Amino acid sequence: MANTIKYIFSLCVCIMIMASGPVQARLDVDGIEHALLHRVNTLRAFYLSVEATYTASGEFVDKEGNVIPLSQMPFSLSLSEELSAAARSHARDMIDRVYYDVDTPSGITPAERAVEFGYQPVFVEESLGAVAFFGMIAPESAADMIFDEISFHVAGLFSSNCTRIEAEPILNPYVTQLGVGLQGGVIVIDGEYFNVYVLVLDFGCPVPEDNDSRIVWGHIFNDVNGNGLYDRNEGMAGLMVKLAGDLIPAFSPAPAPRFGVSTDGAGFYLMKVPPGDYMLSVTAGEQILEQYPVDLLNNRVIQNDMAFAPQVERPGVEW
Repeated sequence: MANTIKYIFSLCVCIMIMASGPVQARLDVDGIEHALLHRVNTLRAFYLSVEATYTASGEFVDKEGNVIPLSQMPFSLSLSEELSAAARSHARDMIDRVYYDVDTPSGITPAERAVEFGYQPVFVEESLGAVAFFGMIAPESAADMIFDEISFHVAGLFSSNCTRIEAEPILNPYVTQLGVGLQGGVIVIDGEYFNVYVLVLDFGCPVPEDNDSRIVWGHIFNDVNGNGLYDRNEGMAGLMVKLAGDLIPAFSPAPAPRFGVSTDGAGFYLMKVPPGDYMLSVTAGEQILEQYPVDLLNNRVIQNDMAFAPQVERPGVEW
């Protein structure tokens, strides 16, 4: 692990010696959080919105040419202090214990950390970025540099700077809140000292506050390694997940409530529905792959992951 980190950071040193600038005595936490919120929402609006155009002046306009405030764009996030506290804590822990992962060495996940800070999640996903250097740079500059690399990563471009990035969750359309944690410090690897900034972005989908909504979510995946758990790159895209409610009352002319969503590239799905008992089914074309009841009357949130054996071919399914 140490050799890997040292190699990554060694790539940074040559660039950062020349790019070093004045040190800033303290982090402007509020300013950095709001600046990154603006950049995250701009990136999400650019890639996820189909109802507006991004102009050269940095504004989004609708088909009639009206400017849409970024906060009113679909998929815009709001800041969560609980998520930010969890993000800051994780960034500090990675520096103090010299590791780089969304999970801690003891296996604590982003969602579990968020709960420790008072957040009630359906799920939490995390993006990481880090930069190491000799000399000094302002934290705002480090945050911008790391987020530039996240933008390059999302765009599918090769990055040229010295950051290490995990950026996948940033375009998840189901998250609604953001936590930002930027921490700086010094690490020692094999007797060598490196200045470092670590940026953690926590993306959260909170449990609904009202009692009129229920959520079922999860991953449908091709269990390549046979561990029964969803791992990156195992998701099965393009499957239809459906919920069919009970016919209550039986004499009602209204049809049973039905909901459906297609799994994304990571095999992820989420549905927000009224309380009730439902039959959940997973289909590929006309073929039903799985079907069973789910109780969304007594449970506000159900995580429902489904694993399929990789050796079984199923028509209409992307592997």
